Amino acid sequence: MIRNSMERRRMEERLESCGRTTAAGNSSSHQSSASQVSNSSENSSFRLSFTPSKNRIVPAMVAAGMKTEQDKASFISFAEKGIDAVEAKLREGNRPIYNIPEISTMLVRNAFLVCCGEEFTERQRAGVLALFVDYYSHDDSFQKLSGQDLQKLYEADAITMILMANEYDEKTKTFSEKAKQLARKAAEVNLGSPIEKFKLTPDGIDFK
Repeated sequence: MIRNSMERRRMEERLESCGRTTAAGNSSSHQSSASQVSNSSENSSFRLSFTPSKNRIVPAMVAAGMKTEQDKASFISFAEKGIDAVEAKLREGNRPIYNIPEISTMLVRNAFLVCCGEEFTERQRAGVLALFVDYYSHDDSFQKLSGQDLQKLYEADAITMILMANEYDEKTKTFSEKAKQLARKAAEVNLGSPIEKFKLTPDGIDFK
């Protein structure tokens, strides 16, 4: 099952990769079914969301590795605006923010679009969300993470999505190879296996 594959990707590995994926991406540029799943993630007795700290964490964490103050300030501004844009998109779809299953689903959905040219239906999106709700609810290492660690996961996924979107060519209507590399890495970190091993099904995703 997919969840068994995901369990092999420990939360510690995801946390360690937070800064790496976003730093690599910045090297050269800056109704009813869905509602039921959303309610289950919000009302679950398991911890799936976090209360954000006053300041965002990952933008400054990535910027700390940059050489010049100008580069640091530029990236932090880019990342902050990117996270704002992702949260605006979630609100637009009446989805909860600061929720890890939601941000993971959004990232995997974008990764399939970038790598495979396939767009999720609402039914497929709801199925993937249910998968993440189940996984995070029952993963002991995830449930032990601090709110700060959850915020890092959330921000890293949001920034990665903006970095991918930034690599879209309006003239050719295609994503760059760099965007595809980012999408593959991010999807594998979230799913535990390369995106090429998965296929879309009417109810979500499954192994080929």
